[in-house]
Amino acid sequence: MAHLSVAFSHDGQKLLLAGNPNEDTGWLSNTLFVVDCQSGAVWRLFDDEDVEIGAALAADTQQNLSGRVAAWTGDDQISYVASRRGCVELHTTDLDGHSRVVVGGRQHVTDFAFTDDGQGVYYTQSTITTPSQLYFKEVESADSTLLYDPNTTWSQEHTTVAPDDFSFERNGRTLQGWYYRPVGVVKGTAHPAVLYIHGGPHAAYGETFYHELQVLANAGYGVIT
Repeated sequence: MAHLSVAFSHDGQKLLLAGNPNEDTGWLSNTLFVVDCQSGAVWRLFDDEDVEIGAALAADTQQNLSGRVAAWTGDDQISYVASRRGCVELHTTDLDGHSRVVVGGRQHVTDFAFTDDGQGVYYTQSTITTPSQLYFKEVESADSTLLYDPNTTWSQEHTTVAPDDFSFERNGRTLQGWYYRPVGVVKGTAHPAVLYIHGGPHAAYGETFYHELQVLANAGYGVIT
């Protein structure tokens, strides 16, 4: 198992790990493991290979991120960011792998920090048309509060494109993509297009802000990712 130590539980009795089980060459996603420090027992929290623990999307760089992918919010409660179908969400789980979504939807949660009582969370996020913003959310609430937007002026002065989603099947897998239509070009009119390729499977494209794609769309190019 290739792994990265994340943190000890508050009582020091358990260690949280993030990594790849290396049990199957087809399994490329990182997942979470817990180690019982007394018995030495190790168990994997999830068996879903479609969930990637972490926030590794090809995206604009935000400053001074913690690099946190998971954290203890109690001796038996864990929070973590998970990538699924191009979105990066914030989840919590118990030690039996029963998860719930705290911050979900079409966005990229890039960092997070829970309050001491575990009832609230501060997090940074971006969307496919919005650069980074800082939010606060009560865990039991359906709504988040925007605390700070460092890109308000930029957003007011620039046009951003919300891309169209598409997908296709290859070898039994569904491959996901986005098409950014060029600014100022009438739909159905011939125009140049750029096929923008990124290696994988980690750091793929997704529901996050990537200025290079917006620059090309604003220059009159269609962009296929």
